Amino acid sequence: ADRDGSGSMSVRELKPALRGLGLAASSGEAIALLAHFDGDGDGSLDLAEFVALWQKLRDFEKGRASAVGAPAAVEITKEVRAAFEFFDQDGSGSLETREVRSALTKLGVAASNADAIAALQRFDADGDGSLDLKEFAALVAELLRFQAAAGAG
Repeated sequence: ADRDGSGSMSVRELKPALRGLGLAASSGEAIALLAHFDGDGDGSLDLAEFVALWQKLRDFEKGRASAVGAPAAVEITKEVRAAFEFFDQDGSGSLETREVRSALTKLGVAASNADAIAALQRFDADGDGSLDLKEFAALVAELLRFQAAAGAG
């Protein structure tokens, strides 16, 4: 991922590295991650800093994997219910791909159609091709866990 052989990774090099780890990050997200994990403040990630980022992502993935199949444990707050109703633009009681993409974008995740489809497939526990309220709550809970993990250093 260190394309120029400098021994560290710039934002320009970080985006494709994140993509290689399965995380499609916007330029803004890559800049934020770099700023968060750039311990020495030199504007790039050295190997130790990149390893810290990778470990945080790996730990997040482990936590997500252990939570798979347990959407019943997700609390559906009135805020989540209100958000679901807001994003359910056609009033169908479920979120289709277009609505999932809109929800992800409004929740601060730069999402392409492919990202929305991937999120829908990951959280669509009943396999009906859309997210019901419970499945949407599981997606929101994961986003909140990821934000908390990223913010925890």
